[in-house]
Amino acid sequence: MKFSPTIISVLLLIVSATVCTAQQGANQPNVLFIFGDDWGYGDLGCYGHTELATPNLDKLASQGTKYTQFHVTSGVCSPSRTSVITGHFPARHRVHGHFAGNVPNARRGMPNWLDETLPVYLPRLMREAGYKTGHFGKWHLGGGGLPHGDLSAPEPAPELKEYGYDEPRVWNGNGPTWNGDQLWPTTRYMDDDRVWVQNSSRLAVDATIDFIERNRDKGPVFVNLWLKDPHGPIWPSEEQKEPYKHLDADKEKYYAVITDADHHIGRLMKALNQMGIEENTLVMFSSDNGPSPNSTLNELAGC
Repeated sequence: MKFSPTIISVLLLIVSATVCTAQQGANQPNVLFIFGDDWGYGDLGCYGHTELATPNLDKLASQGTKYTQFHVTSGVCSPSRTSVITGHFPARHRVHGHFAGNVPNARRGMPNWLDETLPVYLPRLMREAGYKTGHFGKWHLGGGGLPHGDLSAPEPAPELKEYGYDEPRVWNGNGPTWNGDQLWPTTRYMDDDRVWVQNSSRLAVDATIDFIERNRDKGPVFVNLWLKDPHGPIWPSEEQKEPYKHLDADKEKYYAVITDADHHIGRLMKALNQMGIEENTLVMFSSDNGPSPNSTLNELAGC
């Protein structure tokens, strides 16, 4: 089993408090939820890693609250993400594995995508509370890989706007995405795109900053920034690998993409500061599940 500290329960409590605040007409904070992909809890300096540089997330932890006894609901991507936006245990919606094609989904008793008609979704709650809602980065709740999702499915997968997002830009989901480093109107298969793989964190953070800048004067904003890194394929550039040239090849590549993602999270924090909204923005970081590389569970070993 893979473990990762998370703030999902805190996030849902914030949503409840935010809705009440909206009804009272008070000044609402911006809410930014950053989700790493296969980013182990031990792969951060603030959680004890001695080789890996994550200065921006370490700073965020030192200035806020660091959780050590929170855990995601699943060691697999799609169920973990389901729990974030529904507030439910994922098996309640028959999401107990990662979304794939129609045939493997049916074989496992899963739907082809998360049901967009459910009455409660995190982005809908935020929008009802007066927020502009955005989702930038990975989705993996159905509809990834081809235009309108898996073409063997009985009908097109819903786009993210049907879940309550005003503005999405995604991969592994149905909707507008990137082609290399260019904006693209529809989903395409991404993992063979080396330019995109090396720049995915930059592109998602750029889109997040742009969304916040365009909407910050219109009211509070809520953004899900769901990164691809450090999920494979891992193809860091030579520049990204430079700090870790003294290590073995596997560590060099894995650490490079994590440090690059941390760098772009730092850019985002700097942008919030320059916009003058840093003090009125709740920033949370978690991972969907534990790391892909084999590693120890430290104090959780044997659990």
